[in-house]
Amino acid sequence: WLNMVLRHPGLADSAKVVASAILQFVHRDRSYAWVGHEKLGEAVGRCEKTVRTAIKKLEAAGYLRVDRRGGGAGRT
Repeated sequence: WLNMVLRHPGLADSAKVVASAILQFVHRDRSYAWVGHEKLGEAVGRCEKTVRTAIKKLEAAGYLRVDRRGGGAGRT
Protein backbone atom coordinates (compact mmCIF):
# COMPACT_ATOMS: atom_id res chain seq x y z
CA TRP A 1 0.00 0.00 0.00
CA LEU A 2 2.67 2.47 0.98
CA ASN A 3 4.69 1.79 -2.16
CA MET A 4 1.65 2.63 -4.29
CA VAL A 5 1.08 5.84 -2.32
CA LEU A 6 4.71 6.89 -2.55
CA ARG A 7 4.79 6.29 -6.31
CA HIS A 8 1.51 8.06 -7.00
CA PRO A 9 2.28 10.93 -9.39
CA GLY A 10 0.81 14.23 -8.38
CA LEU A 11 0.05 13.22 -4.79
CA ALA A 12 1.36 15.87 -2.42
CA ASP A 13 4.45 15.04 -0.39
CA SER A 14 2.52 15.86 2.78
CA ALA A 15 -0.01 13.14 1.92
CA LYS A 16 2.81 10.65 1.43
CA VAL A 17 4.35 11.58 4.79
CA VAL A 18 0.99 11.24 6.54
CA ALA A 19 0.42 7.87 4.86
CA SER A 20 3.75 6.68 6.21
CA ALA A 21 2.81 7.82 9.70
CA ILE A 22 -0.58 6.12 9.54
CA LEU A 23 1.21 2.79 9.28
CA GLN A 24 2.54 3.32 12.82
CA PHE A 25 -1.04 3.17 14.08
CA VAL A 26 -2.40 0.23 12.08
CA HIS A 27 -4.19 -2.26 14.30
CA ARG A 28 -2.55 -5.66 14.42
CA ASP A 29 -5.24 -7.23 12.21
CA ARG A 30 -4.09 -4.67 9.61
CA SER A 31 -7.58 -3.61 8.62
CA TYR A 32 -7.62 -0.15 10.18
CA ALA A 33 -5.73 2.56 12.03
CA TRP A 34 -7.50 4.41 14.83
CA VAL A 35 -5.66 7.70 15.15
CA GLY A 36 -6.67 11.33 15.32
CA HIS A 37 -5.41 14.25 13.30
CA GLU A 38 -3.61 15.80 16.25
CA LYS A 39 -1.59 12.66 16.97
CA LEU A 40 -0.73 12.24 13.29
CA GLY A 41 0.36 15.86 13.13
CA GLU A 42 2.66 15.34 16.10
CA ALA A 43 4.09 12.21 14.48
CA VAL A 44 5.00 14.01 11.25
CA GLY A 45 5.68 17.52 12.54
CA ARG A 46 2.79 19.08 10.64
CA CYS A 47 -0.26 21.01 11.79
CA GLU A 48 -3.71 19.43 12.00
CA LYS A 49 -4.93 21.38 8.98
CA THR A 50 -2.15 19.89 6.85
CA VAL A 51 -2.99 16.42 8.15
CA ARG A 52 -6.69 16.88 7.36
CA THR A 53 -5.86 18.04 3.83
CA ALA A 54 -3.46 15.12 3.33
CA ILE A 55 -6.07 12.62 4.54
CA LYS A 56 -8.67 14.09 2.18
CA LYS A 57 -6.21 13.70 -0.70
CA LEU A 58 -5.43 10.10 0.26
CA GLU A 59 -9.13 9.38 0.55
CA ALA A 60 -9.90 11.02 -2.83
CA ALA A 61 -7.13 8.96 -4.45
CA GLY A 62 -8.70 5.78 -3.07
CA TYR A 63 -5.96 4.92 -0.56
CA LEU A 64 -8.02 5.48 2.59
CA ARG A 65 -11.55 5.20 3.82
CA VAL A 66 -12.27 7.48 6.74
CA ASP A 67 -15.02 6.73 9.24
CA ARG A 68 -16.20 9.95 10.82
CA ARG A 69 -17.87 9.42 14.17
CA GLY A 70 -19.05 11.36 17.16
CA GLY A 71 -18.06 15.02 17.21
CA GLY A 72 -16.87 15.00 13.63
CA ALA A 73 -13.34 13.91 14.39
CA GLY A 74 -12.03 11.65 11.66
CA ARG A 75 -10.30 8.39 12.32
CA THR A 76 -8.33 6.68 9.60
